[in-house]
Amino acid sequence: MGDGDHIIAQYYGQHLDGEFTMPEDANNYRLELLNINNKKIRFFSCYLAPAAVMQAIKIAEPVTNRLLHVHDDTKSAGKEMVVLRQRVPNETFELSEMADQYYLRIPADRLNDEEEIHSIAEQAYKALRDRQSFDEPFNWRMTAHEVVLARSICQNVFQGEK
Repeated sequence: MGDGDHIIAQYYGQHLDGEFTMPEDANNYRLELLNINNKKIRFFSCYLAPAAVMQAIKIAEPVTNRLLHVHDDTKSAGKEMVVLRQRVPNETFELSEMADQYYLRIPADRLNDEEEIHSIAEQAYKALRDRQSFDEPFNWRMTAHEVVLARSICQNVFQGEK
């Protein structure tokens, strides 16, 4: 989109992933899902990033445990856990220098519910425990002031504290 939200370029994709070139004079963009003979669609998430970034990483996001795993083969080993409030569509977050990063989504309306946060953290902990060992400790990172309590509760669960 250019000035005044006028369309200056369009890209149509028919797959779950794809690339497009953002015009230099664009100052905004819009993504739309087109319904072509579909009865129903369940939209879960969308990742928009420079193509070079997306080609270097693998993303796994099981719907059941609110846990997003980003793995980058080009970076050094290490684990990082980031507690996120539910992201709004125009928010971004920076990938760190860690090869493995885990993002735990906690809905904003549950950030003050310690029992709910504890339950979400335990589900994520079980999902991670089932997949791998915890030989290396997690490095913790948070993106917003409002997740301090959630981070503390989750860290206690992941470190086995009561």
